[in-house]
Amino acid sequence: MALHFDHVPTSEGELREFYRSGDFPWHDRETYASDPLVREKDELLEAEIEKLRPEKLLDVGCGCGLFLERAARHAARLAVGLDVSEKGFRAAPPANARFVAAGASALPFKNESFDCVVCSEVLEHLVSPQTALLEIRRIMTPNATLVVTVPNLFCWDSIEAKTGLVGRALGIANSVRRAMKLPPLFPAGYSTHLTKKTPGGWRKTLTGSGFSVAAELPVYVFPYVPYSLKTLKKWESALWKNRAVRKIRETAQPLARRRLPFRLPGQLHLFVCKNE
Repeated sequence: MALHFDHVPTSEGELREFYRSGDFPWHDRETYASDPLVREKDELLEAEIEKLRPEKLLDVGCGCGLFLERAARHAARLAVGLDVSEKGFRAAPPANARFVAAGASALPFKNESFDCVVCSEVLEHLVSPQTALLEIRRIMTPNATLVVTVPNLFCWDSIEAKTGLVGRALGIANSVRRAMKLPPLFPAGYSTHLTKKTPGGWRKTLTGSGFSVAAELPVYVFPYVPYSLKTLKKWESALWKNRAVRKIRETAQPLARRRLPFRLPGQLHLFVCKNE
């Protein structure tokens, strides 16, 4: 599966081609569904959608459509899943849902088409997140809701955005590897995230694009395990299936999210925003 760039895309066209031609974890339903981060994230997203009960919902960057299936239960009229690649569109969508192949920076919908938009684990992959957010705002009705997830502290992006430590450590490692005449590690970056920000940086991006942040919380407080470390990924999944571990998380997590410093970490950060 493609988890890193061969070279860093500098245009929307390059980025579209990369995601259309590659195979990614979010295209494989079994792999993606087994990730405990995805399960927790989707449960939180669905809880927000269930409260909203939108008429028409759009899931930007829907991948294989796992969350679209959950969201469609709560959309009164229509749930649309949009992704730049059609590789994930293998399963038949629910009766009130459909898939559209397009990019987030040029949405093929009329102004004010949706009263709810979900954009989960997408903005960090884009050349210009601001362009996508302005497009999303264009197709939202007044006072519509946008639900976003972006990387948080336990995903390396936030550490890199704040300190640059990940990039410097990688640079040092590659200097040693060059001296040993070994090929470099991740020559075009350690992930396919083109935009790296802290949650505070993403908050500024959202408000600067015309949204107000109504609520936010961390998602999945656990150190990041890359998909490339398959054995560790299996152990992580097995750990969170354990009944005792689940009970501890269910009890402790709501309390931790209300108190500093526990509400700061997480692999993702969830924002609930309004189009005002």
